[in-house]
This record gives sequence, C-alpha cells and structure tokens, in this order.
Amino acid sequence: MPARSAGAIGLTALCAGLLGALMLAPMASAAKYFHSPSGNIGCGVSKQGARCDIREKDWRPPPKPSWCDVDWGGGVQVGRRKRASFVCAGDTVLGGDRTLAYGTSIRRGRFECFSRRTGMRCVNHRTHHGFKLSRQDVSLF
Repeated sequence: MPARSAGAIGLTALCAGLLGALMLAPMASAAKYFHSPSGNIGCGVSKQGARCDIREKDWRPPPKPSWCDVDWGGGVQVGRRKRASFVCAGDTVLGGDRTLAYGTSIRRGRFECFSRRTGMRCVNHRTHHGFKLSRQDVSLF
C-alpha cells in the first residue's frame, strides 16, 4: 500500500467524519436523544433519520470498508431514502439523558424508534426501511 501524506490522511479522515456526521448535523438542533432502560443502546432521532449505537454486543459488524477511517460498526442508522446501514463515525449517540421505557416509542417526522426488552427498533414510516438492534443481534431492512 503506498504511503499517504499527512494532508491526504487528514483529508480522508475529514471526509469519513463528514459522511458519518451527515445524519447527525441535522439532528443536532431538532433531535431527541435517549437510551434503552439497560443503558446499553443510545439513540438519536430527528426528521432526517434515526441512529442507535451500542456499548456491548455479541455480534460482529461486517468488515470495515476502506473508506472508513474512524470507528466502524458500533451503531446503525436509517435515513430518508436508503436501507439502514452500519455507522462509520468518530462520535456517538450513547449517553442521552432520557430513558425510553420498554413498550414505548419516540417519533420525529417519519422516523420512529420503539424500545422493547428484545432491543431497539427504528423505522422510516415512508420507506419502511429501518433496523433492529440488540446485544444478541442486529438486522437491517
């Protein structure tokens, strides 16, 4: 693999960070941040998308893509059009100050997250894309 200059590495990291932050930037002003009752899953939901990160998991994400120069697979997200995907980001949505009780949900626009004892499920009601995240498993749809 050819050596990259510090400028090229910095630019690559910046681009990867921007890709991961695309969903969080709109979320910053109008997002609702929360966590599961166990505290193992933290999420943010806005009118632009939903993202959940997980502290401890028994599953492994797919291999890290070459374009991701920061943390990979610690969470999943769904946006306005595409299927859900794994998160490449140097930040986290863990640590929200609100607990979303089991059996309840939170909604912003077309995005809704449901807290269940079996994990967190977030969906885009317009496209029906989303994800289910738990310590035992993750599924993207």
